[in-house]
Amino acid sequence: MASSNSSQISLIEKAEEESKRYKEVSVKASGVGEQLKVVESQKTYCIFCLVFYDITENTELISHKLERMEKDREELAKKNEELYQLKEKLRKTENELRETKTSLKENEEELEVLRVANNELKTELLVIKEKYTISIVERDKLSERNQLLHLEKKKLNSENEEQAQNNCKLVEELDTLRSHMREMERPSNLPMRQDSLISDSSFSPSSGQPLRRMSSTASSTSTFG
Repeated sequence: MASSNSSQISLIEKAEEESKRYKEVSVKASGVGEQLKVVESQKTYCIFCLVFYDITENTELISHKLERMEKDREELAKKNEELYQLKEKLRKTENELRETKTSLKENEEELEVLRVANNELKTELLVIKEKYTISIVERDKLSERNQLLHLEKKKLNSENEEQAQNNCKLVEELDTLRSHMREMERPSNLPMRQDSLISDSSFSPSSGQPLRRMSSTASSTSTFG
């Protein structure tokens, strides 16, 4: 506004200088009063035009400035709105980041728990592997022992079969001995012929053979026993 006032003052001063110059010209021309009036009216008109032009120009400048200020205000409002949106977005992002950090911390704690559990499981797995290895060794030992027991069982079965056969033989000999004993104890009422006596001399009490037979049978029995 100060610059516009100074420009108006300068224009007025210029108009006054022009008026003085016209006055001097008109005075020198001597007796041209009407022309002076015309010049005065022209001067007034020029001043009015200059002032009006300056005011119009200043008004246009002010209107342009106002329009620019309005545009700047609208742009500033838009920028403020964008800034507010960015601040809201930043606040949401910070909240999400805070929640993510909390969740990440919880996940790290859970991961640590899982690591500890995994290490415990690995230790248990190693123990189970060792037990499994030991059980395999023991199983192999038991298998060898079972094979040895099976062989011993076969051997004992064969020995038992042999012993059973020997027992059968002993039973047969014992039955034979008992039959001979019964025959020896039977009373001989009928006279026996000489040849029968000779043939059965092994069973006569006077010959002594039965004793030898019994003793030999007893010795064989004791041997088998």
